[in-house]
Amino acid sequence: MTDLIDVVSKNGNMLLNIPMRGDGTIDEDEERFLDGFTQWMDINGEGIFSTRPWMVYGEGPSTQSTGKIWDTEQTTYTAQDIRFTQKGKTLFAFLLAWPDNGTAIIQSLKAGWRVPAQQIQAIRLLGTPGKLVWHQDAQGLHVQLPAQKPCEHACTLKIELN
Repeated sequence: MTDLIDVVSKNGNMLLNIPMRGDGTIDEDEERFLDGFTQWMDINGEGIFSTRPWMVYGEGPSTQSTGKIWDTEQTTYTAQDIRFTQKGKTLFAFLLAWPDNGTAIIQSLKAGWRVPAQQIQAIRLLGTPGKLVWHQDAQGLHVQLPAQKPCEHACTLKIELN
C-alpha cells in the first residue's frame, strides 16, 4: 500500500502485476495480497481515486533521495512519513506508520503556513466514525488519533477545508 500511496502523491500511476499459473489461477499468496489490498482500498480509496497531488507530495525521513533508480529493499517508514493528495476542498494525509503516542504531527501544516487553522473545518480518520481533535502550532498540525487503527497498513486523515 505504501508504494501505491507514494506514487499517487507524486501524480504517478502504478501497475499492479499479479502472476498467474498456466491454468489462469493465482496462488494463495497472491489471493491474500489481493484480499488485503481490496480491504485497504475499501477504507482508504477515497484518498486515492480521482485525487491530484498537493503542494508537496510528502514529508518525513523517507523523502530523502537515495540516488538509486530502483530500491530493491523495502523502505521502513516512521510516524513522520506522510504523503498527501487532494480532491476539491479536501486534503488527504496518509500516515505511513502509526504514531506510538497516538498523535500525528503534520509539519507541512504548521500554523501560518499553507493551510491556516480557520480553513480547516474537520479532520476525520477514514474507516472510523466522527471527527478528531486537533490543534495547530509552530511545530505542525497535531491530530489526536483513536486508540485503534482502522486498518493494518497506512491510514488516511481526511482534512476538510473551507
